Amino acid sequence: MAPTLATGRPSSGPVYRLSFGLILDLSADMFLLFTLLWIAGPEGWTGIKTAAVIAALQLPALLGGWLGGLAIDRFGPRPLLVAQAAVRIVCLAVLTATVWTGRFPLVFVLVLGGINGALSPVGYAAARTMVPRLVDVGGLVRANALLAVADQAALILGAAAVGPLLETAGAGKSLLVPIAMMIVAAVLFVTLPRTVHGAVHVEPDAGASMPEIVEAPVEERRRMRSVIALIALSGAYYFAYGPVEPVLPAFTRDQLHAGSGAYSLLWVAFGIGALLGLTQSARFTGRRPGVVNATGAALWAIVTLPLVFCASVPPAVFVMVLSGVIWGPYLAIESTAVQQWTRPSIHGRVFGAQHATLALATPLGAAVGSLLLLRFSGTTVIGISIAACFVAGAVALCFPSIRRRPELFSATPPPPP
Repeated sequence: MAPTLATGRPSSGPVYRLSFGLILDLSADMFLLFTLLWIAGPEGWTGIKTAAVIAALQLPALLGGWLGGLAIDRFGPRPLLVAQAAVRIVCLAVLTATVWTGRFPLVFVLVLGGINGALSPVGYAAARTMVPRLVDVGGLVRANALLAVADQAALILGAAAVGPLLETAGAGKSLLVPIAMMIVAAVLFVTLPRTVHGAVHVEPDAGASMPEIVEAPVEERRRMRSVIALIALSGAYYFAYGPVEPVLPAFTRDQLHAGSGAYSLLWVAFGIGALLGLTQSARFTGRRPGVVNATGAALWAIVTLPLVFCASVPPAVFVMVLSGVIWGPYLAIESTAVQQWTRPSIHGRVFGAQHATLALATPLGAAVGSLLLLRFSGTTVIGISIAACFVAGAVALCFPSIRRRPELFSATPPPPP
């Protein structure tokens, strides 16, 4: 059955359940990453081994984004949300049992972490694919903002919870927390409706029988070029931003003359700013998403540049809040554009590719930042990263595919003349 545009206004309850489930899903990811990095020291892992663990958690997202996107389009987003949660619960349970034995072989971490990393794009892509099936066109921006909240809330919750728990309960008991998070997330995903009616209505088994368009019309090709340009801009933006993450600790120590508490405070400030920025996402509805996001990347660089001149924590926290405000709406705007510019039958593949691109871009940028830190100070590297973000946004504005505002996708063919 072909998708049709819905005219009713569905309940927002499923969107809140989806968003809360995604917060727990992503928080479990962050908690696991922080826990493994904490364990690395006592286990005597070398820098190469630790880097291998991080790679095992991140790089499989490329394969997971591609295969997961195909599976979402074939079987629907809800079954994939539940399935990825169930598999990850099993992986976390095995990993926790291994830690409790007192032995922590690296091969277990690499294999189980790799499976977990490969599944991370599935939850992201399935959630974004499901949103236009839960709300009408007017509610897309708000719903995507709720999902974007999950990205920032997961960073704050994961970072805030892991330290105290590791100190009081130890690694083995602490890993019960992400398992509990994933169980609750799985329950929330199970309660999502089977038949959905939103901006796009697709029957539960439509992905299996929906005919593909062999030769897309001109307007659809233009839309796809704009979608590809948006994702390419995000890849460049996140790559340019990547060095900030590994370099910020050195910047905090050397430039701000502060410790780990200040470092955590900077990230919390950034997350709070991003949450504040998300509340303004609806203001950009109806504007050209490519122009908004490219301008946002350049504006983020301008707003964040004063950070390199900060010599104490309070002004740096203030800058990070403002930086987060500009950063916050970015993915919500892009997600709304992708949902409106692509056929529902390929939403899973597009969002899988988008997440895989971002999952690769940020670690690569972080790796470049780590290499630059061998030669330059943390302040200089952050300045280079900020300048690169400005260039990414400014150059993107030169491309017609970014400046264009294509017609929205229509699931029903136009009437004959």
